[in-house]
Amino acid sequence: FIQLSIVPKGKVAATFTLSNDYRESVSDALGKREIRQRATTIDLLPTEYSLEQNYPNPFNPTTTISFALPQDGLTTLKVYDALGREVAELVNEFKPTGRYTASFDASRLSSGVYVYRLVSDKYSAVKKMLMLK
Repeated sequence: FIQLSIVPKGKVAATFTLSNDYRESVSDALGKREIRQRATTIDLLPTEYSLEQNYPNPFNPTTTISFALPQDGLTTLKVYDALGREVAELVNEFKPTGRYTASFDASRLSSGVYVYRLVSDKYSAVKKMLMLK
């Protein structure tokens, strides 16, 4: 028996319960170890904006950037060189609430420090990354 219930802030609480008959047969198979009811909470939707550090970092030539949006909105994720020139636009679209990843391929760029910027609604964040050839 699995019971799911919604709890505040986009989380789901799940309770797992075994019937007595099944509990006894599983206990016999496991050498009379006690089987207990387990409960866990799973975070489904983000509750705040976040822009994660890319990985791997340093990278050559591709890297992954993760971010979370707690509300729907027009979202942009752009990469800039050390002089502030835009070198890539990874995301420029309406995104619903959720967690996302974007890949960045810098194979046509030179080694160096780059920054990436996430803008969504009233949120903006910037992180640095290093590309080594």
